[in-house]
Amino acid sequence: MKKYLLLPLISVAIALLLPRCATSNIDFVTSRYDQAKKEKRIRLRITFPYVRDRYTTFHSAKKDILKIIPFSGETRYQVFDLLKVSINSYPLSDTVFLIADNRTYPIKVYHRKTELLHHTQTQKQQIMKADSTTVSVITGMKETEYKSIQLQYTLNRQEIKALQNATSVSFQYYANPDIYKLNLSHHVLNKLKKFFAMQ
Repeated sequence: MKKYLLLPLISVAIALLLPRCATSNIDFVTSRYDQAKKEKRIRLRITFPYVRDRYTTFHSAKKDILKIIPFSGETRYQVFDLLKVSINSYPLSDTVFLIADNRTYPIKVYHRKTELLHHTQTQKQQIMKADSTTVSVITGMKETEYKSIQLQYTLNRQEIKALQNATSVSFQYYANPDIYKLNLSHHVLNKLKKFFAMQ
């Protein structure tokens, strides 16, 4: 009897743990030449759809990393973060912390913008009719509010080198008393290293 219970229990455990493990995904990598500024722009987007933690006000995040290769001069890296947090979250600190193999690199944010957004969701229920068919009926509307926070900052040579050589990477934000942490999966980190090598 115990043998028959083991498989369903393992399946439930995997289902519960899977969202916590899927910390980050690569959405796309694009490359284009900007004729106006005479520079190549390579862009990588990382999404973090499963950062919702019942102990913090953090919901989800997107991170765009832009590599700018000018016709003459040094390659630059800009980062654009979009964080979705609860409406009652505290203000975000103006420093992002890159943690690469347990070494910490504080990075100053040079631009921040916060917006309050509303999301309306239709609530539906399946109702069975007299002929035993079902029909979907709108039973109400659920409106949620949240904060959308945009951050912009740059990565210097030391930080890029740390990312290229690291085996584990995370980005940490402070909205005291909350700490928001974004972990890069090994797959995403490997893709990021290839992105840094692109020309």
